[in-house]
Amino acid sequence: MTLSPSESVSVARGEHRFSGRDPFGFWAAGATYLVLLAGTNVPTPLYRTYQVSFGFGDATLTAVFAVYVAALIPSLLVAGPLADAIGRRTVLVPAIALAAAGAALLAAAQGTAWLYVGRLVQGLALGAASGAVTALLVEREPRGDRRRGATVAALAAVAGVGFGPLLGGVVAQYLPEPTVLPYLVEIALLLAALIATATTPDTRATTPYRPRRPSVPAEIRAVFVTSGATSFVTWAITAIFLTLVPTYAATFTHSANLALDGAVVAILFACSGATQRAASKRAPWHVNDSGYWRSSPDSGSSLAPASQARSGYSSPPASSPVSARASPSSGR
Repeated sequence: MTLSPSESVSVARGEHRFSGRDPFGFWAAGATYLVLLAGTNVPTPLYRTYQVSFGFGDATLTAVFAVYVAALIPSLLVAGPLADAIGRRTVLVPAIALAAAGAALLAAAQGTAWLYVGRLVQGLALGAASGAVTALLVEREPRGDRRRGATVAALAAVAGVGFGPLLGGVVAQYLPEPTVLPYLVEIALLLAALIATATTPDTRATTPYRPRRPSVPAEIRAVFVTSGATSFVTWAITAIFLTLVPTYAATFTHSANLALDGAVVAILFACSGATQRAASKRAPWHVNDSGYWRSSPDSGSSLAPASQARSGYSSPPASSPVSARASPSSGR
């Protein structure tokens, strides 16, 4: 295959390039991100059942979530540069398999320890996958529109976080084996995502593996602090909502319907998705006085797409802040 002059220069510099625009690969990456995030949130409406079955309180429930986050963050920092070095698909395929293993552990749970291990594995899987899949979405956008790729990544994340609790609640409420079947459905979706990912081309140039500490360029530091603080507060409120509101809904409605618990969470993220879709049409660096709009067009915690566009980068590395979105940590 003959490379264009610009591609040859990029390969010489060790930059990633995807072999042509790929509509199927683009939408497959978006669907994969949605399924991965849905899987981390399937347990949300089931925690009340686990508390009754395994006899633990709210403090233990908080610890189960903390294990997930503790695994996700270092996995994200390590796997991002690895995806830059050996290829997005090469990292993403094992991460999807690991996510399926986490779901299998939760399906087989016989006690609280199983929940800890299952959530830890899910955190490792999502952290490993997030950098690679968001970079793929930007690289594979059919028209080369990096901003649209970032927007689709954000919307896929929100859709996944909302779909997971709804899936878990509906399957658990209306089908047998309420603490098993939701995870089997998730495993089937992950298998489809794995096949789709494995059959699409990978990036072709590689860069040396260099783990990097998170850093923010000085020229965007002030804007990053503002947007980062807004993102932190937004997702902190969302975390409280996801943790407490399903239980409150059951208490106030005197209902044990798990589908209702999942639907309450899904409504939140349906509104979030609609808001992000509207926000994507605004100027990338605009932040209104109320602080409700993110400063990046992808509505994530990243300033990387705009800053990279100004620097002439062709695609974001998986280890860049474009991968370190706030949404993965929302898994409950």
